[in-house]
Amino acid sequence: MPRTDSYVNASSPFEDSYVSQREPTVNFGTSPVLMVDGSPRLESYLKFSPFSEGLAIRAARLEFTSVDGTSDGPRLYRAGDDWTEGELTWNNRPPVLGGVLGDLGAIHPSTRVSYDVTGVVTQEQPYSFVLLSDSSDGVDFYSNESVQAERLPMLVVTTESPPFCSYRGSGTGGLSAWVRQLGGAGAESVSVVAPHPQGGFVAAGLFGDAVFAEGEGLALARYGADGTFQWSSVVATNDVLVTDITVTSLGNLLVVGRYHNAPDLGTGPFPSAPEEEAWMAGFFIAKFSPVGRLVWAHGFVARDATGMLQRVAPQAVATDAHGSLLVTGGFSGQMDLGTGPIDSGSTGEPGFAMNTGGFVAKFSWEGQPLWSRALRTHLAGQYVQGWTVAADAEDNVLLGGSASALTDLGDGPLGEEGWLGDPVPFLAKYTPSGDLSWKRVFSGGAGEVRVIQPQGADRIAFGANIAGFFTFAGHSYEGEFLETLSASGFLGVMTATGSDAWLRAVGEPVSLGELAVGNDGSLVLSGVGLEAFDVGGGALGFAWGSPFVPTNRPFVARYTAQGEHLWSRSFDQGRSLDMALLSDGGVLLGISLRWNFQLDGRTFTPVGGGDLLYLMLNP
Repeated sequence: MPRTDSYVNASSPFEDSYVSQREPTVNFGTSPVLMVDGSPRLESYLKFSPFSEGLAIRAARLEFTSVDGTSDGPRLYRAGDDWTEGELTWNNRPPVLGGVLGDLGAIHPSTRVSYDVTGVVTQEQPYSFVLLSDSSDGVDFYSNESVQAERLPMLVVTTESPPFCSYRGSGTGGLSAWVRQLGGAGAESVSVVAPHPQGGFVAAGLFGDAVFAEGEGLALARYGADGTFQWSSVVATNDVLVTDITVTSLGNLLVVGRYHNAPDLGTGPFPSAPEEEAWMAGFFIAKFSPVGRLVWAHGFVARDATGMLQRVAPQAVATDAHGSLLVTGGFSGQMDLGTGPIDSGSTGEPGFAMNTGGFVAKFSWEGQPLWSRALRTHLAGQYVQGWTVAADAEDNVLLGGSASALTDLGDGPLGEEGWLGDPVPFLAKYTPSGDLSWKRVFSGGAGEVRVIQPQGADRIAFGANIAGFFTFAGHSYEGEFLETLSASGFLGVMTATGSDAWLRAVGEPVSLGELAVGNDGSLVLSGVGLEAFDVGGGALGFAWGSPFVPTNRPFVARYTAQGEHLWSRSFDQGRSLDMALLSDGGVLLGISLRWNFQLDGRTFTPVGGGDLLYLMLNP
C-alpha cells in the first residue's frame, strides 16, 4: 500500500511594503498596512521564502486579510527580488515579471482572501510578488507589521513526502473493511472506544446534540459490529474529561476520567477541585447502564501535606467477571480512595509534593471501595505510575507500570535492585483481595510496562517501552534511549505463575499504546512509530532526518500467539487513535477527524470543527 504524506506550512513575508506615485521617494516599510489603488497609484510588494525542507511542493497560495473592502480586487504578479522593505520607494521599485497570476473581484472588509500560486512557487528560494490595481476603488491589506498573527500575509505551501510503504502483510488482514464518518457542525471528537461483549462497540468523547465547553464534556454511544448507530447519551458538557472506558459482561459501562470544579453527573457533586488551583486535578469513576444511564459516580482529589490540591491522572480502567471496577494511574501527594490514605512518596519542605507516584484500586460492582495501593516514588520530578490494569479469568488483578526504589508492590520496597534513577518497568499479579501473588521487575531497564492482557488461562501478554540492558527468559536485551519517543518497544508473554515465556523487540523508534488478545490468542498491538520503523514485517513510513518534517505516525500490528508478525499498518502522521478488538476479530479504530485524513486513496474532511471517524480493519 504505497502512499505519501502531505504537510502544510505557512510563512509570513520577510519583506513587505507599499509605494506611492505621489510620494516617489518615501519608504513605507514600517506601515501596518499594504495599500493598493489605481488612482492615486499605490502598489504593494512582498517577498517570501517558502518552507519545504527539501520536500516536493505540490500546491501554494498567498493569503491576505483585508482592512477595508473594494468592488474590484487587485491583480497579482511576480516581481524582481532586488529590493528591501527598508529602502523600497516608487523610484526604485523592482520590475514586474511575466503575466498576471491572479485577479480578485469584490472583497469585503476584514476578510481572508487568497491567490493560487501553484506551479509558480516550486522550491525554497525567495519569491517576490506585487499587487497592482487599475481601479480607483482601492483596498488595504494588513502587513507583516500587524500585531495580530492571524491577519498577517502568508505563503501557504503543501509539500509531499517521497512514497513509502504503509502496510506489511499478506491476504486481507489489516485492510479496511468499512469506514464511517459521523458528525455535524460542532467540534466532535472520540476519545476512547471499547468492545461490547454482545458485539459491536462503545465510544466516549464529545458528540451529540449538545454544546460542549472547549475540550470538555462526556458523551457515550453504542454501535453495532458494522458501525450502525444504536444509542448515545450526553452525560456532561463541561468540567470533565474521559480517560478510559470498558464494558462489563452484563453490558454496563465503566468510565474513568478527570475533572475540575465540582461537577455533578447525576448523583451529587464531586469533591471540589477549583480550576484556578490545578486544571483538571480531580479523578472520577462512574458506572452507566447498558443504555447509558448513570448508575453511580464517585470523585476523588489529592493534596500534599500543606493542603495544596494535586493532580490525579487515571490511565486505564478494567473489569472482572463480577463487574468490579479496576483503575490505575498516577498522582501526587496523598489521596483516599475509600480504604485509607495512600501516599505518592517523599515531599519537600514544608510538605509540598515533589514528585508523581502511581496507584491501583478496586471497587465493587456497586461502586464500593475494596482496596487501593500506592506506587511510591522518592526523587523530585520522578514520574512513577500505573499504566495498565486487567483481570484474568479468576478475577486476579494484573498491573503494569513503572516503579522506583521506594515502590512497594506488596512485599517491601524494591530498594536498589536494578535501580538506574529512572523509573523501572514492572509487572505484578494480585489476588482478587489485593494481595501480591508475584512481581516481575525489569532490573537494568528504564521505562514502563504500558499494556497488559491475559492470554488464555495460563499466559499473560504485555507490551513495554524499555531503555537500557535487561534480561528475559535467559536472553539479554538492549533498549535504546530515545529523544522523541520514550524507549524501544517490546512485546512479551509470561506464564500465569510469573515465569518468563518469550519476548520480542517490536522495533524502534516505537512507543507502544494498546494491546488486545484475540480468541485464538493472537496479539493486536497499537502504538506510534517514528520515521521508517519496522514492527516485524518491514519498514512503515519514511526517514527524512529533519526535525521540521514530523514523521510520527500511529500503527496497528497483529501477531500470532507466539509473537510472529502477521500484518502491520500505519496511518497519517500526527494522528491519535484508540483501538478495540471486537469479538469477531475485527480491529476497530476510533479517530477524531479534526483535519483531513487520507485512507485508501480517499480524503475524509470534517464537516464542522471535528467529526468522528470509525475504521474497521479485517482480522
